[in-house]
Amino acid sequence: MVEFDVYGKPGESGYRVGQRIATESLVPQGSSKFAPPPRKALSVPGPVVGSMASLATSATLFDVDVTPTQSGTEIKTLFGNSNSRLKPGVTVHPRPALRNTDSSGDLGTDFKPIALEKARWRSRIKVDIILENHTCVQGSYLKGTVNVHIKKGSKKDAPLLLSQGKVRIVGFECIPQKDSKCTFYKYSALLSEIAPSWKGLFKSPPDHDGWAEVQEGVYVFPFAMLLPSDGGCGIAKGVLSINSGVAIKYVAMVEIKVKDSATSEESIAHFYRNCEVWPRLDIVSTLATNSRPLVAEAATRVFMGGPGKIKLSVRIHRFYWVAGQSCTVHFRVVNDCKKLVKGAAIALIRTVTVFKPKPHLSAGDADPDACQTSTKIKWVTESVLELGQRFSKGHTSAKGWWTGVAPGQTSEFDHSLILPVSRDLFLAAW
Repeated sequence: MVEFDVYGKPGESGYRVGQRIATESLVPQGSSKFAPPPRKALSVPGPVVGSMASLATSATLFDVDVTPTQSGTEIKTLFGNSNSRLKPGVTVHPRPALRNTDSSGDLGTDFKPIALEKARWRSRIKVDIILENHTCVQGSYLKGTVNVHIKKGSKKDAPLLLSQGKVRIVGFECIPQKDSKCTFYKYSALLSEIAPSWKGLFKSPPDHDGWAEVQEGVYVFPFAMLLPSDGGCGIAKGVLSINSGVAIKYVAMVEIKVKDSATSEESIAHFYRNCEVWPRLDIVSTLATNSRPLVAEAATRVFMGGPGKIKLSVRIHRFYWVAGQSCTVHFRVVNDCKKLVKGAAIALIRTVTVFKPKPHLSAGDADPDACQTSTKIKWVTESVLELGQRFSKGHTSAKGWWTGVAPGQTSEFDHSLILPVSRDLFLAAW
């Protein structure tokens, strides 16, 4: 995403100039609470089924650092079509989880395509994930159960080996261009760490590579996964769904690696359900009055108003407003024309700019940051301040509180707008 220029002058684009498109969330810069610290590396000594030690040279499915084209292809392969159905025999191409290089500069591990159990005609393992609550906030726990069904094999079938059972949370952006999707949030945890009863699935100790033989039967593993509050796995943005097709979505996925002990052929059993992940905000600092308010100015002549202009200056004292709240705007009007200013209005306008990846737009070599933009503007709501009545003889009051701005006068006043309560306007940024 590009970066907002919150101190930009009126009439400018509103974005920082000279910045490349980055994968961070669309938030104002300059505040330490939005700066993601480096992610800490974890390690567990000894061979444990699905341990972090075995992940050092293992494969990973999602990567927030790949190009949108690669990310979209991977998501489409794992998620299937609009009905979540996979193509028969489909495979995925995982990447090294840790890209350590040797002295020659080559990657030490080359991962081959891995089959998906759900895409096979006959599978001996079924997995499912059931969530306790589909909504979660960074820094809190996502709870649920993982169901595993190990079917009884025939006499000719070799024992099944399992390893690296994980629960993943993946957030991605969708744009209406050939079902394009781009990953921006990814966090995973091993079932051996978040599900205490996970070891009951196995009937043999793990080998050096972390593979262990499983027992037939149906298993239910309760889990509780803590989502980091820092930005090491990406910054959650909440959910968004607009009629134009632009959307922000999340899924919770269970993933288990499967291996045939006779042929050493590996595959992945996975299942996912939709969920929501929202950012954790410091309510005091986020909704605090900003040291420098947002200011906009304009001046114009009016018809039959003479050579003078009406000068308007408005300011808002903070960046963020919660949906359902009254947003107050301060007006300053200088009326140098010959007509009375009879009304004022505040409008909430939503502008959505979509960056569609177009790597071949740039001259020469393909640029992964090259894109084509499209902008859609929607008038969400407005609030009109109407002219009140003047005092009249024999009356002790009059309708309305604002009497306009007379010619030659300067007036300052406040007007407010109630922000609609909507999922798409959970946190409105001005």
